[in-house]
Amino acid sequence: MGLILIGVMTVTFVLSRVLPGSPVEMMLGAKPTAEQIAQAEEELGLNKPLIQQYGLFLTDAVQGDFGESLITGQPVTEDVFLRATATLELVTLSLLLALFVGLPLGVQAAVKKETAVDHGVRMGSVAAVAVPVFFLGLLLQMFFAGKLGLLPLQGRIDSGVLLDYAFPRVTGFYLIDTLLAGEIGAFASAVRHLVLPVLTLSLASMATIVRVTRGMMIEAMQEDYISTVRAYGVPQKHIHYRYALKATLIPLLTVVGLTYGFMLGGSIIVEYVFDWPGVGGYMVQALLNNDFPAVMGVTFFIAFAYLLINLLIDLLYQALDPRLRQT
Repeated sequence: MGLILIGVMTVTFVLSRVLPGSPVEMMLGAKPTAEQIAQAEEELGLNKPLIQQYGLFLTDAVQGDFGESLITGQPVTEDVFLRATATLELVTLSLLLALFVGLPLGVQAAVKKETAVDHGVRMGSVAAVAVPVFFLGLLLQMFFAGKLGLLPLQGRIDSGVLLDYAFPRVTGFYLIDTLLAGEIGAFASAVRHLVLPVLTLSLASMATIVRVTRGMMIEAMQEDYISTVRAYGVPQKHIHYRYALKATLIPLLTVVGLTYGFMLGGSIIVEYVFDWPGVGGYMVQALLNNDFPAVMGVTFFIAFAYLLINLLIDLLYQALDPRLRQT
């Protein structure tokens, strides 16, 4: 994990320095003097050789210091932590929705192979992957917020609700904090704001889970032990979910870990479309304004979260597969 993180940060650091544009332009505005440019470059350390800049950055990054954001003027670590819970709440709920819908659909498509149900599920999954995330988000906004007026257009919670139903930030997850405070009005507002971005983010991942589950279920249903339990008269529902699906959990866990990482990256676009106050919108603003410290901080957060989730998935293998515990 450490080597991968260093590799990711190295590539991001080099790209941020060699691409056109400079944070000095954002700091000084139009027509700065040569003295102002030289002073700003010295403050940011941009007047040093690239290898020396990288060495200083890596020394600070190992200690959790990514510098101060050029946009907010606050330490990047604090900015990322303030927005990380919003992103994790969005991504986690999206993954749960993708699993809740994708697993049963994949099982049904496998059980009813080459039927109208199977063809419909497969066509729907291909279409879901083909639709760009930002386009889907805009369509949902136009229909549910613009035409029907059922759901809010953007944001994480209504500003008026924060005044009427104030609640302490204990965990940073609004659904949990509002319930802990007993503020049902604030909880309802947080749920309504989550519906559209969660649907947008989960659709493509849901399609992936459907197709992977279908393929592995078809293989599992052809195993001898499935024929044996079917011969004993075990109900079909038990065969599908207690025996066949259980045999696919190990590869499914791998897909879940990869999907979570995919969602972390995809959340950047979704957060920007829905004005979600997570690390995604923060990342976009940092890129547009050449805010190097913020870009590096968000990149580290996404890479670390992705690696940590996949490490936990690897550790869960032994909990689910008794054969791995025998040693």
